[in-house]
Amino acid sequence: MINKVTKLISKILGYLKYSRYVKYYMELSIDDSIVLFDSKNGNDFASNMFALLKEFVETKEGFNYYIVYDNNKVKDKIIKLLDSYNIKDINYVKFKSLKHLKVLAQAKYLFSDNTMPRMYIKKEGQIYTNTWHGTPLKCMGRDTRGDSDQIANVQRNLLLSDILVYPSEYMKNKMLNAYLVDELHESKILYSGYPRNSVFLNKEEEKEIRKEMNLEDKRVYIYMPTYRGAMKNAGSHVKDELTMVREHLDELDKKLTDNEVLYVKLHVYIGKNIDITSYKHIKQFPNNYEVYHFLNVADVLITDYSSVFFDFALSKKKIILFTYDMKDYLENRGIYLNINDLPFPKVETVSELYKELNTDKKYDDSKFLSTYNTYDCKDAPKKVIEETLNFKKEIRKKPKKNILVFCGKFSKNGITTAFFNLFKNVDREKFNIYVTFNEDLYIKNFDDIEKLKENGFYELPYINGTSRPLFVYFSQYLYEHYNMYNLKIKEKMDKAIDIHNIKNYGFIHFDAVIQYTGYGEAITKQFQRMNSFRMFFIHNDIVNEMKTKHTRHLLTTKMALNTYDKVVLVSDGVHKPALEIAGNDSNFITLYNICDYESIIKKSKEKIEFSKGTYCNVSKEKLENILDSKDTKFINIGRFSHEKCHKEIIHTFERYNKENPKSYLIIIGGYGTDFEDTLNYAKSTKVYNRIIIIKSINNPMPILKKCDGFILYSKYEAFPMTLMEADVLSVPIIMSNCEGPYKFWNEKGARIIPLDEEKLLEAMIDLGNGKIKPINIDFKDYNRKWTKYFEESILEGIKNKK
Repeated sequence: MINKVTKLISKILGYLKYSRYVKYYMELSIDDSIVLFDSKNGNDFASNMFALLKEFVETKEGFNYYIVYDNNKVKDKIIKLLDSYNIKDINYVKFKSLKHLKVLAQAKYLFSDNTMPRMYIKKEGQIYTNTWHGTPLKCMGRDTRGDSDQIANVQRNLLLSDILVYPSEYMKNKMLNAYLVDELHESKILYSGYPRNSVFLNKEEEKEIRKEMNLEDKRVYIYMPTYRGAMKNAGSHVKDELTMVREHLDELDKKLTDNEVLYVKLHVYIGKNIDITSYKHIKQFPNNYEVYHFLNVADVLITDYSSVFFDFALSKKKIILFTYDMKDYLENRGIYLNINDLPFPKVETVSELYKELNTDKKYDDSKFLSTYNTYDCKDAPKKVIEETLNFKKEIRKKPKKNILVFCGKFSKNGITTAFFNLFKNVDREKFNIYVTFNEDLYIKNFDDIEKLKENGFYELPYINGTSRPLFVYFSQYLYEHYNMYNLKIKEKMDKAIDIHNIKNYGFIHFDAVIQYTGYGEAITKQFQRMNSFRMFFIHNDIVNEMKTKHTRHLLTTKMALNTYDKVVLVSDGVHKPALEIAGNDSNFITLYNICDYESIIKKSKEKIEFSKGTYCNVSKEKLENILDSKDTKFINIGRFSHEKCHKEIIHTFERYNKENPKSYLIIIGGYGTDFEDTLNYAKSTKVYNRIIIIKSINNPMPILKKCDGFILYSKYEAFPMTLMEADVLSVPIIMSNCEGPYKFWNEKGARIIPLDEEKLLEAMIDLGNGKIKPINIDFKDYNRKWTKYFEESILEGIKNKK
């Protein structure tokens, strides 16, 4: 109970803080003198951010500098560091404090080496420069499953950035491709090299620090290992990281001579448990120098899998990779490069390490430098600052049309199937398909999100958290619950929606936005406000849905039907109810669902598999025996919902089975509120032992393939995919005369009956006697026709929108 109250209070406080930030965003003007630096959300201040601040202070006047800090310990550390470089008069703002939010709304120039906070909204006129924090060795973004749930905020920061700073084509390509924005972003790519790396080309500063630290006559080694916290669960054969580090340092200290000194920079969790002062030749990395400034004095860098070697290589000094645990460490980690292909010597023992420390550099790193440090230069900080202060947006030519699509939660239903079938057939030489969804789906429905990658789509998830500021809450409530809508409510809601769109997509222009599910009030209004060609899909009889399911908001649906550039109906049968709501159909077009016949055939050849969430009232073995039998098998596939008339089908089957006892009825559903009722009704019949109820099976095609007839006996439908799936597998069909699919299937000669159990029984008897045959539509030609029509509709719409 206490936990719930704490979470509720935290949520309320977060909401109030966000509302205050939106108020700042709307009311405060940009101050051209404010420069904001955010290093890892206030958890550090070094590297690129330090290099840029130092250059600013030394060469520019008239600016007010603000640094974000996470806690007082970090703040004190930053102050001490800047004092040692005589950098004064800096303003400090605590991360997510009201002062920080105020500065976020006012700053003209913003710099980050990671991401701005998730609530940050880009303001038109602000210049945001992102330098990132290093060239990656380990996979990142969409290239690794482990980080996928973090992709949303990094993606949007890349899209919000005016300038992206990179040291090489390699870094640019990895970054933009890993976060799926290479063909979407509108940022200027600045190949200046990382500002922090310029220090490796400053020999004078190296000499100064050596003199200050009394290191002029010493050989200086620096050890910067990767933190291996995750390895504690790797198995009993892996030593505890702390023990390993301590043993290595103990042994190395004994080998080092008096003219050698080793500085170590360990992760805080390891360093705080090792007493470095007990060593004779090993010292703690000094904190009065910025990390790279002191790293510059090293004669040799010792590291392992840390990307620091990409930067230090610029010094052309020796690098040794101490990879004593390479097999264990890399076993579950994706990396972009093969460690063995790097030019640096690799050692596994302290003895081998010490030998390499006293061996001259013998490897050729010229190719490495040209690949990964291509643009690093001494005046990189100056270049970045000048580019930021004098930034002028350029129009980036994009060879393909960028389409943003919303397809809900990827539930196991016909809409999701239809989405994949349509968009994977769209010509990728003409279109990039970006799919947006709540970032929570990465955790809740990752397997289905993986299908986006498999089919060549790009994910563009939107950020969680409150996006409805306080000033619009009451207006939104009146709109949602009472369908109240006037000019004042409209202005407030429109402003809030525009802010939300900017928060998630910045000022990126999509050529077209497609609300594919047709459900979801918020996303419907968001797409409606975008300055793009807009499509809104209708998959069902929306009048019946509003009467029976309450899944749609009347006013939102009506406005969408009237304001989207094209309303796409998936069958002629859904036209009449859509027209009833809209009042006119001038922007309506019909686009039948695409049929992925190749995938259906392939899936039908797979083994029947029950997943963790699958329910079946018989065992898999018994189901397989039934399917292999010569008994007549009827099947219905559709969600467990009242309009599917499962009880009527079961009742009619009970009558059929009385005269034809060697028969079975199989009902498969993905989700729906009527599952329990359907199951209980089946149990109440005398033929329950001949009825199979299955819920949530990932692949029903092997079951469908072995059935003798497919029954669709619905009160209303749009254009159910299951009818096509049955026809692809040469399974004869019976269908009710519901308006949605009627015209199409009637023209194909399907057996269509009214909602009458006597007629259903007659059709089942005919099916059982082999009098109803498969239709066998040519779906290859069908798909080509409708995909071409869809593409032409988008291209024409984009052209007219301009």
